[in-house]
Amino acid sequence: ACASSNVDATTSSRLVCAISDNGISKIFTVKASDAQAIITTSTPQKISVKVKVPQQEIEQPHQFIALPSTDGEYQFEVKAEENYTEYSVPNILLQHYQIGDQVLLSAPQTK
Repeated sequence: ACASSNVDATTSSRLVCAISDNGISKIFTVKASDAQAIITTSTPQKISVKVKVPQQEIEQPHQFIALPSTDGEYQFEVKAEENYTEYSVPNILLQHYQIGDQVLLSAPQTK
């Protein structure tokens, strides 16, 4: 389980709690690191994850499918892109983000 940290409550910051590797992709588990609640989902939903681009002063968003969530956590699967650039969010997550890092995350988008 992740411990929450003090972050401005106006952000939708999430703390990376766990990263599991299944050989094809990695499952990122994130938990709230601010005052905002996590919406529980029983079906996969789209979420937007925003990361800081290394050596750049910008943040880049990308949509992932959030797996069904419980216990105030979100999980989403990240697969490396074959023809990636320095702005490819999946590859930035896989190569630069570790447990304890923070990402910006939107609430699940229902259809």
